[in-house]
Amino acid sequence: MKIKQEKGFTLMEVLFALAILIPVCFSIIGINYYSARAADSARLTTTAIHDAHTVIERLRVESQDGLAQVVATYPNGQPVPAGIAAMSAESGEQIIVNYADPGADPLDVTVTVTWTDAGRNMRKDLVTQITQR
Repeated sequence: MKIKQEKGFTLMEVLFALAILIPVCFSIIGINYYSARAADSARLTTTAIHDAHTVIERLRVESQDGLAQVVATYPNGQPVPAGIAAMSAESGEQIIVNYADPGADPLDVTVTVTWTDAGRNMRKDLVTQITQR
């Protein structure tokens, strides 16, 4: 008599394999989701800091005509007009220039960038001094 050997997996082996594979697959999906969110957040932060640097460089160029011209072009506490920097409409980015003393030389400048990242309000402040060239 020959004993018939069946090929394949038993139900228990399949269930055991699924019990291992399902959490691993969900972990990989979760890691990809959060890494994509972190990359997007980093992109928005980098763009905001770049835009603040752009405004600071424009302030320095403007300072060649005198610090009074800088204060007149970028009023204290007022948002920078759109188009000055690569402001992103999707993040609601806004840039505000503040002066400690608008009549001082060197001029203490704080450039504040605010934007929205996944429903959270974000803010970065860059502080510099500008003198007349």
